[in-house]
Amino acid sequence: MSRHAEIVQCLAEWIGLKQPPIAVYYTDQRPENALVPEGTGERGHCCHLTWLGVVADGRVVALDRANYGCGGAGVYLGFAPGLREGFEYFLSTGIPGKLEGERYKKTPELVRTLDTEFLTAPGAYCIYRRLAEVPEDVTPEVVIFLETADQLSGLFTLANYGRPGRDNVITPFCSGCGALVHEPRRQALRGQPKAVIGLFDVSSRHGVRPDQLAFSAPYSMVVEMAADAPESFLCRDEWRRVKERKA
Repeated sequence: MSRHAEIVQCLAEWIGLKQPPIAVYYTDQRPENALVPEGTGERGHCCHLTWLGVVADGRVVALDRANYGCGGAGVYLGFAPGLREGFEYFLSTGIPGKLEGERYKKTPELVRTLDTEFLTAPGAYCIYRRLAEVPEDVTPEVVIFLETADQLSGLFTLANYGRPGRDNVITPFCSGCGALVHEPRRQALRGQPKAVIGLFDVSSRHGVRPDQLAFSAPYSMVVEMAADAPESFLCRDEWRRVKERKA
């Protein structure tokens, strides 16, 4: 069994995961038979987060500089140089007669206060794949758990178990793909690995079940969590009652 599969087996057993964890990594070679969200969103928008269920079922999704399906994904996955012109209006009030605003921020001025530090893609392709099936010689950057509230509570508490402080899991205001990939990558590259609870982005909610949110963490943090699991609160009856109850 690969080291990735062992991590999945451990966390599935202790947390009671409802869905296989999804790994995100960059590579210069696209896997065979990978699904590709065609285009860059300029004509015909395609939110690749709607394919996460397909990845959980065993397929592989690959994105690149010419195929990332959505302008936002291009930025947050590191394939596009920056946000579109007029983004501050797009996210807020819009421009009458020219651009419909999403109204996620009250004013364009508030949008301008958001952090615009973006990372570049370290490889030609960004791959979404079940963690257990990632090749042994590949170290993923991020692992995504799509789970319900009970399992999220277990992941959240385990992430804080072996680390100082109480902010080892954050919930920044950002897009769906920003929360899944960009924010955990940025935290890890800063030398401050933190997990992110996300998919609060209304525009990406249609891609997951109504009862799901995402817990996305740097791979190094997930390795620590799996190692800590057997000696943590997860072995106590308090957790077992949560883990085993029916929805």
